[in-house]
Amino acid sequence: MNNVKNIAFLFGSGISIPAKIPSTSSITKIILESGEIVRGSAENFYFDDPTKTYWSIYKDVPKRVQLFLNELKNEIQEYYGKKTRAVNYEDIYYLLDFIEFNYYQKEGNPAFKYLLKEFEPKIKKLLTPLDSTFEISFDMNNILTESKKYIKQTVAKLLSKKAETFEGLKFLSDALSDIEFYSFDIFTLNHDFILEEFFELNKIDYNDGFQKNNESVNIWNPNIFKSDDKVKLYKIHGSVHWQYYDPESWEDNRISKFSISLMEKFDTISNALILIGTHNKMSDYIKDLYLELYYRFYQSLNQHNCLVIIGYGFNDRGINQKIFNWLYNPLNKIILIDPNLDEIRFKFPSYFWGNWDKNQNIKKIPHLIENVNWDSIKNLC
Repeated sequence: MNNVKNIAFLFGSGISIPAKIPSTSSITKIILESGEIVRGSAENFYFDDPTKTYWSIYKDVPKRVQLFLNELKNEIQEYYGKKTRAVNYEDIYYLLDFIEFNYYQKEGNPAFKYLLKEFEPKIKKLLTPLDSTFEISFDMNNILTESKKYIKQTVAKLLSKKAETFEGLKFLSDALSDIEFYSFDIFTLNHDFILEEFFELNKIDYNDGFQKNNESVNIWNPNIFKSDDKVKLYKIHGSVHWQYYDPESWEDNRISKFSISLMEKFDTISNALILIGTHNKMSDYIKDLYLELYYRFYQSLNQHNCLVIIGYGFNDRGINQKIFNWLYNPLNKIILIDPNLDEIRFKFPSYFWGNWDKNQNIKKIPHLIENVNWDSIKNLC
């Protein structure tokens, strides 16, 4: 171990579950079934008693959106088959993205017209005026726009919850105090802020690409990643407490970060910079903030021989591609920590799962992270 001085981590949603942050499945259930989400007049969705909005012309929007999203879910489930896996909000958002792009783009997928021809009759009843008195229309454009906002704002609000416990991060506390290591690159695909909470609670300095400007606001500046800080945090899919400094401005492209203490005061989080969806994230990785973070992941892999992966289900093609290409180098290894390793196995290329049990590049710890200590991880590296 004397020659190992730095290490990289990749965290998925499994790292947040011990902190009692809502899981992907529980968020999906709320999105598809909750009767406590209302639509405000400022294009925002929030949790409240829907009977308070009986006067609003938007009172039926959440229910229409839910019916629409459930139709999409059924289409996806039929495609995958019921026994393959459960459909979640990421799958639904991806299909929404696909429909929206092809509905308005002249250079979309030619096969889309067949999907639309079959699917449009199923949602015809949802595309009637919102209010017969004012005849406010509600067409395909409206249902797509409202559905994407509904998912994104609901997800952002649910994930802005503070951690109830940090038991699942005990290994990280021990790792960061290990004097054998001088730097840690921590990549997370999660939108929540439990890592930031954990760092601040334990007075651990970290660099997440934000710095205070003269207005005492945290502003995104990726150049500060060039510093030699011990702990660097890269949130590849964005965060619920990030947004454009002035969302209404076409000129001010600065990105700001809200304080964690402020987040619980918001009824709705309408402009969070977060990536949602499955395969559509690939196209988002070439955009601004996300391109920078994605590149940092690629760069970090090339600087490390050991990547510790915790609670990641291998459902992001862009991330998988970088990991698998890097892993073909026999000098590199990953440490997989997840209680469901058998499900993850077949998401790897055949070269790896064909000799899964014998492959020395893939070290496996089939346990929940709260039951894993730092020494067991460190020894495998």
